[in-house]
Amino acid sequence: MIMSWTWTTLAVFAFLFLLQAFLWKRNAKAKRLPPGPRGIAVDLSAKVGALNADMTCRMVFGKKYMEKEFDERGFKDVMEEVMELLATINLADYIPQIASLDLQGLRKRMKVVSKVFDEFLEKIIDEHDMLGAAMDTSASSIEWVLSEQMNKLQNELENVLCKDRKVEESDLDNLEYLDILDIVAKET
Repeated sequence: MIMSWTWTTLAVFAFLFLLQAFLWKRNAKAKRLPPGPRGIAVDLSAKVGALNADMTCRMVFGKKYMEKEFDERGFKDVMEEVMELLATINLADYIPQIASLDLQGLRKRMKVVSKVFDEFLEKIIDEHDMLGAAMDTSASSIEWVLSEQMNKLQNELENVLCKDRKVEESDLDNLEYLDILDIVAKET
């Protein structure tokens, strides 16, 4: 019996192969972990929250930020405070006359939390600005070098050849700068 392989079948086999490799690697890593004490409760909520924060930071910012990089209290504690502040009923919303008094201290706490977030986001923006500046500087330098080299090659072509005729293969031996560019291109 001849089997017909379709792309779907091949994709399923590739997925199963990758899944098996992942499971093998995970099991190998788990075997290297020291055994934990039995009978101790694990705060699964904290573990899932930390995993979620790590994955979100990797997706949004491109890297994992350590707990203490965010603030001395840690990412989770600051986020919990933000959620608490968002859920708290502010009396000043219902009685505008007492808004300036900040009786519940919500405005003060919100300013502290917003400062923490501003510093963290500023750090991320600085890191990305450095990347952008490096990329822009490199691109500008390469563009400048290429334009200079093309000008030199154009001058050589004008000196060796007449402007009225096209470059022929016999002319290539007389173009020294073209040979240098060819060597440089092969090296890079």
